[in-house]
Amino acid sequence: MAWGTPGAANGLQDQWVDTVIFPAASTWRYRKGQSEPLATWKNTAFDDGSWTPGQAPIGYGDPPATTVLGDMGGASGYLSFYARLAFTIANPAEVQNLILSVNIDDGFVAYLNGTEVARYNIDGIAGTPPAYNARATNAIEPAGLVDYDISAYKGQLVMGTNVVAIQTHNSGTSSSDAYMDARLSSRRFIPAGSRSSPLVFNELRFKAAAEGSSRSTTAEPRRFPSPATTSRATRTSSRRIRFRGTSPARVSRGARERRSPLDLEFDPPDPENPDVDYGTLRVFLTYVDPGDQDNVFVAAAENASGRLPDGWSLGRIPDGGDDWLRLSQPTQGAGNQLAAGDTVRGIVINEIMYHPFQEDDPYTASDDLLYGDYLEYIELYNRGTTPVQLSGWRFSRGVTFEFQAGTVLDPGAYLVIAKDPERIEQVYGLSGVLGPYLGVLANKGENLRLRDANNNTVDEVRWCDFGRWDKWAMGSARASSSSTPTRTTASRPHGRRAMNPRSRRGRPSATRASTILTAGT
Repeated sequence: MAWGTPGAANGLQDQWVDTVIFPAASTWRYRKGQSEPLATWKNTAFDDGSWTPGQAPIGYGDPPATTVLGDMGGASGYLSFYARLAFTIANPAEVQNLILSVNIDDGFVAYLNGTEVARYNIDGIAGTPPAYNARATNAIEPAGLVDYDISAYKGQLVMGTNVVAIQTHNSGTSSSDAYMDARLSSRRFIPAGSRSSPLVFNELRFKAAAEGSSRSTTAEPRRFPSPATTSRATRTSSRRIRFRGTSPARVSRGARERRSPLDLEFDPPDPENPDVDYGTLRVFLTYVDPGDQDNVFVAAAENASGRLPDGWSLGRIPDGGDDWLRLSQPTQGAGNQLAAGDTVRGIVINEIMYHPFQEDDPYTASDDLLYGDYLEYIELYNRGTTPVQLSGWRFSRGVTFEFQAGTVLDPGAYLVIAKDPERIEQVYGLSGVLGPYLGVLANKGENLRLRDANNNTVDEVRWCDFGRWDKWAMGSARASSSSTPTRTTASRPHGRRAMNPRSRRGRPSATRASTILTAGT
């Protein structure tokens, strides 16, 4: 099997996804064709209480039927039988395409709520039911479930109870067999490059060892619940998962399977810190075609890892959106919400000196190993109206640095974090510069991410060393800055943004409050 989509739209290829309304081998109510039934037998309101219940396939001979009509063949036999199956549709408007799949020997006519929708291997005029003693045109053998697209008749569906009715005809009473089985499905088209499923994991919860459980819920951005599907969720973690899916659903763990709602238990190890869960949650929701167990695709998948405080959850804000945030008040079964203190707004990455002088530090003539990388710095700015406690905050991408206890940034103040704090203070005449951080900022561009003490992303920026850069940036030093630090830089909370493509000779801002210093400084 070839992977990837070279020369085509990214994502899945064009495909059709079936949601089974009723499966093969369902239980029908049937009547032997020894006389003409009432003309209303195929209608929704018909009372079939006197008909016999029987699981499909119905018939006799080879292949074996589940419900055997032992008296159908032979000199005193009959040529037909009639079957009805009632099913429920919650919202007919959600049915994009309607597919009736029939496995037959020899011929049939099918009806949906009294209207003929399909006919095979039997003579007559469409819309006129064959007589009970009519023969199938030819003797054939069952070919498996064959799809009949009856989407043109999906307007016959009603909210609530609907009925599919099928009359099956044999080619003669001397025939060695007769057979009927059927399945009804709603089929949805997914064009190439689009998302395979509108379902997403909306909230994940890790609990500490004392409680020993995790929860995941699914939400659909446009509507909930979604139509019933058969699904499988698998998980690799040291915790427990509670999965609420559409029914029927299946979760597999080794040889054990449980029906929806699903609650699987995993033995939790002792965490390094009883207040923090360092586990990893990997969960997949996969669709399994009930008619073809080899037809499987991943509908949703998430990979979440530790530093989640005990009792908190991971949730999408807004529901079904792209941004994951830590939530102090989990909302299982309800919309996700940020509580007071879950995250902080107002702190932005205001300036990045990512590519200083390429070789030696030009501010010294001695051979003291003060290379250009030691002039890197990152500047934060508080554009809010209240002081912000930075204790436990950290850069989690680009460089590695965690703010010490007692670090506070006043409104309107700046804070500089440097690769070599002492060198930055010497060169720029500053004080209170924090650092050093681990790593270096990429000269050609990368992402820089700032997380708060709750591990929520406060700000994330990306820069690139191309485009309309002036001669200062292309020569001596390169700095990227937010030219108006008080402006709103992202419409989504804590969304990723690009730095203003404005380049200037770098210098950290000189105006700052004393509260930017760490405790004891």
